[in-house]
Amino acid sequence: MSLNYKMKVSIFICLVLFLIPYACKAQTITLEQLQQLIQKDPNIEIAQKEYNIAKSQVDINESALSPTLFGSVTYTNYSNPVQTSTYNVSTTNQNGLTNNYSETLTPQQQRYNNVSANIGLSIPLFGSRQSLKRDLVISKSILNQNSANIELQKWQAIKSLIYAYSEYYVRSIQIDLAKGFLHDESLVKDILLKRQKAGLILDSDRLELNTEFSAVKRNEFVYLKQYQDALNTLQLLTGKTLDNFQFVYPYLDTESITKQKLLESMYKNPQIKLYTEKLEGYKKALSEVGSIFSSGSLSVQTGIQNSFQGKMGWNVSATLNVGMPLFEKKWRDATYSKAFLEMQKAELELENQKKAYKNACDSYYLWLKSRKENLDFAVERFNAAFASYNTAKLRKPINPGDYCN
Repeated sequence: MSLNYKMKVSIFICLVLFLIPYACKAQTITLEQLQQLIQKDPNIEIAQKEYNIAKSQVDINESALSPTLFGSVTYTNYSNPVQTSTYNVSTTNQNGLTNNYSETLTPQQQRYNNVSANIGLSIPLFGSRQSLKRDLVISKSILNQNSANIELQKWQAIKSLIYAYSEYYVRSIQIDLAKGFLHDESLVKDILLKRQKAGLILDSDRLELNTEFSAVKRNEFVYLKQYQDALNTLQLLTGKTLDNFQFVYPYLDTESITKQKLLESMYKNPQIKLYTEKLEGYKKALSEVGSIFSSGSLSVQTGIQNSFQGKMGWNVSATLNVGMPLFEKKWRDATYSKAFLEMQKAELELENQKKAYKNACDSYYLWLKSRKENLDFAVERFNAAFASYNTAKLRKPINPGDYCN
């Protein structure tokens, strides 16, 4: 083996060993970066499909209001029926002799062909047109609702993303702390045993402190599950594999949040916007109720046809069709009542959502205040514990089994 080949192999191995730490190093990803990826959330994709379906329905309903083009081609082959007639004939000649005989008459059969072609337009009128206009109004309202639903799904996805990101970050720290605590399990147990033998603690105290390790082991499994659940949620929302990413502390601006600001944001809430749009749609639909006839259409057509003599002719015709239920007043009252009740239902749904939003504002604002107080209390406890720890480090040990330096 040549010296140059050995040198090349050595250089390659060195490069691999040098680059491995960088290849394995976890990339940092922030909450803001993940928020740019929520379009992959299945709920948002489904909402987008529903929006496209609603848009197609609007196009269909708009087309239904336009005049309908129709046409027809007719071919007729006609032949008159032939009926043979037989009758008796009696004649007398000059000599006075009578001659009786029968005669049969067969008329000539007549045949002819008739071809006609027509084209025309049909226009919906009266109740038919109002029904189509109402369908169009409702479909446009559903389209706007689906647009609001997309924003709602994005809002819910961002909310879930923030929670899962924070959960992942906290659980990863708790897992590291648990592993660090359990790493010194044997050392701590030896120190506790020495302190118990020296009479500094009771045996029951030592056993009770030992149970802390069992509690931490149990909690570690709980943290691991919550950690994995949060990771699965993040990957579902973003459509991205996040196994080799390092998360950073998610700074959330909670200081500027006030109860009044939450209430003022109510009409910007996507769910409130969705129900508001639903109510507006039913209000517009109510204005399309009420017609002289329940159904109607106007048809205008023109065409050409050949006559019996084989000559071509031209025709133009118009037809007005109307319909009305036998019990007109009952139909009219029921139609209006149905539309009015639908509007009232939408009003109640919107009011219910507003009340739910205001209640949620009260609940979450109180929750936020309690969390802030818990945080302040935790900081005070940490500062006190850290001061005690520094004091204990400066204190001289009572005996070799008292403290572990």
